[in-house]
Amino acid sequence: MSNTQILPRVGRKVGDPGYLTHGSTPGYAVDQEERRLHRHSRRATPEPLLRAIVEQVLSAHDNRTATLATYCTLVKDSVATKDIDAQSFYIGFDNMPRGKIFLDDWGTAEGLGSNKSQFRAGDVLFGKLRPYFKKVGIAPVGGICSTDILVLRPKHVDDTALVALVASSTELIDKLSASATGTRMPRASWGDLAKWPVPELADGQRKELGSTAQPLIEHMTLLTHETKRLVALRDTLLPELLSGRIRVPEASKALEEVVA
Repeated sequence: MSNTQILPRVGRKVGDPGYLTHGSTPGYAVDQEERRLHRHSRRATPEPLLRAIVEQVLSAHDNRTATLATYCTLVKDSVATKDIDAQSFYIGFDNMPRGKIFLDDWGTAEGLGSNKSQFRAGDVLFGKLRPYFKKVGIAPVGGICSTDILVLRPKHVDDTALVALVASSTELIDKLSASATGTRMPRASWGDLAKWPVPELADGQRKELGSTAQPLIEHMTLLTHETKRLVALRDTLLPELLSGRIRVPEASKALEEVVA
């Protein structure tokens, strides 16, 4: 199956038939576009497909065994409280959904009062607190995160899907949950993650996996950012429309610039 067959059409222009009809407003149109993108992201989520792709590649290995640390490293880039940029993107434990490898929620670092960890877009974030919550996902942005989140950096972009899906696998999560330290607030350790056995893939297999999986990851990242922009636009436009400070034509133009 080609990538173009896998990926649905995302873009839609304001001028498309039926976009603003029956006396609808730009605020209504923003809500409709946001819902449409959300439906796309739910219908087209490639997580089951990615998992099947990764499992197929891993099953084709030549019986050599490696570990998760073969494919990723633990990043320990700490940011002191005094050095935190208030406008930096921030992902906290609460921003991470359970059992979903595509992260779609983040805030800003304004008001944070403790040291944080730095991460890049494409890193795999692993919530080490209560690992049975299964909070593991691919970061769609760069920024800082809670120190209760381990930052796993794939050694190559082709390894991103493998790292995310192995780290979020039920078998690994169950093992980590059983060995987590702490009674009230059990935490998983990088040591246990790092030594988890994973088949060793040849360079060609890793490249093949990346060429198939990475377009799906990039597509879901695109959907996430489009939805975020629409939410921000809705939150900006609706108060202005309701107060009368801007008129419908002005709001329509702003909407068109975002979704066209």
